[in-house]
Amino acid sequence: MAVAALNFFRSYNRTMALAFASVVLVLCGLFAWQLQQRLEEELVVIEGHVDRHVQLMEFVLRSAADQVDALRMAGAGGADDAHARRFEHLPEGALAPRASPDGRSFSMDHLQDLDSAGNLVGLGALSRPEPGFARELHRALGLTPFMRALVFNLPGAALTSFVSVRDFQLTSPWVSSLERPFSRSVYGELVWQMAMPQRNPNREKYWPPPYFAGNSVGLLAPVAAPVYDAQTWVGVVRIDTSLDYLNRVNNTFGYGQGHVFLVNENAQVLAHPQLYAKALEVESTPMLSQALPPEVMESGFLMQDGSGARSSVIRGHLVIRRPLLAAPWTLVY
Repeated sequence: MAVAALNFFRSYNRTMALAFASVVLVLCGLFAWQLQQRLEEELVVIEGHVDRHVQLMEFVLRSAADQVDALRMAGAGGADDAHARRFEHLPEGALAPRASPDGRSFSMDHLQDLDSAGNLVGLGALSRPEPGFARELHRALGLTPFMRALVFNLPGAALTSFVSVRDFQLTSPWVSSLERPFSRSVYGELVWQMAMPQRNPNREKYWPPPYFAGNSVGLLAPVAAPVYDAQTWVGVVRIDTSLDYLNRVNNTFGYGQGHVFLVNENAQVLAHPQLYAKALEVESTPMLSQALPPEVMESGFLMQDGSGARSSVIRGHLVIRRPLLAAPWTLVY
């Protein structure tokens, strides 16, 4: 009798233990399922914030790219030769460049209303027998109203310019030729070289790497396009967007946990809440390795092309990437 009772209680204890373990396992599984569901729901929320932010950044960048197209089309119009020959007879005080006292350069330093136009600055004699030179001056001056409008259309545009193959440039806003003289070294810069017919036969817009333009404006990101008169390449138009402005837009990201940043195809970080905390003081573009934990950087996830996965959990870090359409850049969460 005692043995039977002992066996009963042993069997009962085992049954209760198994039942308890089963309940614990079921609860753990339910908890894990709920946690997974919660994580998936939160991922949807985060991706929604990221996608909305992508739309905002796309709008800012596409606006600059579209305005470059508008400048290019305006520059392609030019002026006919008969009208161009009238250039030397423009009345005093008109929006036209004047020769320097030594005749070796010309500019629009004489303007009284500095908001009325940019500054057209060039090398060489203003009156020259060179065929088509006057036509090119008219082409540049025809861009003035478009450049003035950018003050209202593109608040992030720090500099707009047209550089001609004829040794002159038009830049807006107006800056004295003493502060911003024309130099033939511009023809050696990457912005110019990327427009050359042999390098850009399809005449496409392009985004050169950012450059530092001084303490007052900081780093600038250019978008540029070649300008043609029929089949003749005549110059380059560009709009340089302030990375300070771009970072202020980026800092409006609406999800409190984590942050987003922009990186270009050269692994240069263009917007980041910590790396650009004082954007105007940043003189060189931070690299991607400075924005990512080493384990995420080593994974190579952000180096994949646009056909790869758009989100991943890498050693406890949720990483979301969204390639942009308006520029060859990627937004990363």
